[in-house]
Amino acid sequence: VVPLAPGGGDDLIDLKDAATGVTVEIPAFNDHKTTDFIEVTWGSQVLTKEPIGSRPFPVSITVPVPALRADWGAATAEKPVKVSYRVLRGNVPQGEMDTTINVDFTYVGPGPGPDWPDPVNPLLLAPTVTGAGGTSSENELNRDDEGLDATLTFPLYDPALIDEQVTFYWGDVLVTEATYSVLGTETVGDDIPVTIPWSYIETQGNGDVPVHYRISGPASPNEQQSVRQNVVVDAITLRPDAPTFLGLNDSGWLTCVSLYDDPPSAEDPAIRVQVPDLTRYGLKAGDTVTVHWLAYPDRNPASLPIPGAEMDVDITLGTATPATGFVWRVRPYEDKILPTYEPGNANGRGETWYTFTIGSETFTSRIESRNVGMYNANSSCPIPPVP
Repeated sequence: VVPLAPGGGDDLIDLKDAATGVTVEIPAFNDHKTTDFIEVTWGSQVLTKEPIGSRPFPVSITVPVPALRADWGAATAEKPVKVSYRVLRGNVPQGEMDTTINVDFTYVGPGPGPDWPDPVNPLLLAPTVTGAGGTSSENELNRDDEGLDATLTFPLYDPALIDEQVTFYWGDVLVTEATYSVLGTETVGDDIPVTIPWSYIETQGNGDVPVHYRISGPASPNEQQSVRQNVVVDAITLRPDAPTFLGLNDSGWLTCVSLYDDPPSAEDPAIRVQVPDLTRYGLKAGDTVTVHWLAYPDRNPASLPIPGAEMDVDITLGTATPATGFVWRVRPYEDKILPTYEPGNANGRGETWYTFTIGSETFTSRIESRNVGMYNANSSCPIPPVP
């Protein structure tokens, strides 16, 4: 049995399999001795015989890379290969079994590479990445490139034939939108540009990101890969998780019942804001985080905040407000919350977020926005609540 081509699936040994390591497994058979030898033949290549010894069945025999390549020879298309083994007692054969599998080591482009079957071919030169912000160097992305697509260029390899495909990987992720089909009219060595959408850059994050491309063709199952290019990415501003409002009703609104903790607190009535765990961003006791609140007169996203109802409070992380998360209260009710209510225009909106500074850079969390309905059937929320 050849596990990588067991007769199902593609039933094929290709370059990826050769790079993984091809083995032949010998199932258990009766009447063997630990001193018997197994001799595997891969096509035209007789492998070194190995003693059965005391190892358990199935016995796994590795097919050396030179044997794979020697048997493939100068083939230019998929070919069947007979794989067999025989048992030797001393030098006397005791029987033979065989199977036939398909092998395809064809490839497109230059090569093969010197480390065959390693798919990375040094003749496929590394790509170059440039940002759209205008201030970063080649193979670097800085904050001016944030939110913008990048351009990757690669030199056209030789030979490059019509309908061959070049695919691109940002980190280990295939950039599907960037796939390039060879037209057949290009000139070898031309720098071919493709676009890397910002979404891939953002998902991979900051740091040294290895970028490469792969080439393949319709007549071969195999890919060759270019040399990696490390791109130094510092284009993504950290956006911490948003805080959350506590006490929302079933519709996700801030209402009269949102103003009171359970059990009641001496700081009620207030809108309670849960600031999440900040230790994930490196904050600790003694650091400062600023929590923000804006109140709006209605639910229109274009409306301006209500003057005087805003809050920006600096909080020093410590015992009462630990870096692992704490509750902050928007109060007093009359000044910061009640202004969202007006007779005839009772529905408002509230936003909260937080900011902190690490070194010389200030980071702003995502914003939590909720509708505010501070009224009952007759008027604004009764303070204190009716028993």
